[in-house]
Amino acid sequence: MGLYYLSLLFIVYQCIRPEIPARSIRVKRDRQLLDDSKSLLLVFGDESKTQQEWLWLKPELGKSAKVRS
Repeated sequence: MGLYYLSLLFIVYQCIRPEIPARSIRVKRDRQLLDDSKSLLLVFGDESKTQQEWLWLKPELGKSAKVRS
């Protein structure tokens, strides 16, 4: 998994696999990374570089964060 910093408050994670995992697995990974950063973007891609899925954690004041894709 690659790690890229866009700013001090926003982290982008890149995960390249033979196939893109199911949404439930992508969301679970997003929740696991929540401890490291409150603002993050996950980019999942396949090894053949033909597909990508992006997940963004949308922080909302006073509410639990929502995963957007």
